[in-house]
Amino acid sequence: MKLAKAALMSVLLSLGIPQARADQTNVVQNLSIQLWGVQPGGSVTNRNVVTTGIGPAVVSNRQIIQALGTATGNSFSPPARLVIVTPYGGGDSLVQVRDGSKQVDVTGFFSHQQLSAVLSGSQSNMKSHGVVSLDYSIQRFALHDVAGLPGLGLHFDMSGFTSETSANRPDGVGDLQIDCAGSGDAGGNLLILHGDVEVRGDRLEVVPSASVQNS
Repeated sequence: MKLAKAALMSVLLSLGIPQARADQTNVVQNLSIQLWGVQPGGSVTNRNVVTTGIGPAVVSNRQIIQALGTATGNSFSPPARLVIVTPYGGGDSLVQVRDGSKQVDVTGFFSHQQLSAVLSGSQSNMKSHGVVSLDYSIQRFALHDVAGLPGLGLHFDMSGFTSETSANRPDGVGDLQIDCAGSGDAGGNLLILHGDVEVRGDRLEVVPSASVQNS
């Protein structure tokens, strides 16, 4: 879905939403984290080869959501997902766990920062006038405890090659992929990890003004 601001206003008016209301329009994107690696393990014998002290490790949305549920006092079902919510036109993003009608803000558990300068480019279609912006950099993404809340049973700190693309999208919102490596821990055991952090999608949602005021 690629809506310019003028097109978005036409949609809101067609829905009978007055311009004077303070309804909040957000862009909702899916956050997907898939990490693999090694952790302490027992001994494994494969014919004449004995491997001691190393086992496989997997960290995905499911394990992360479970850890966040324990720390925040919530019970999430298997379909629960992680999303990034950004005000249309740009602004500070939130990380939420969404599980049916339940929406839990877990922004404080995540850190995301740029570690290098940005190499930028673009692709322009002269016929359709579409423009795809391309940015490359080194970025960091981490999961950590929040002061005042129970500690997580899972942590990680990853960084790596990052690509960001946006095509006629709201200011500051685009798809992101971090091809990363780093370390962490699960249940006190060291994790050495690599994998991908992805932010994709551009679903628009309108939050009524009463909900915005009460949030």
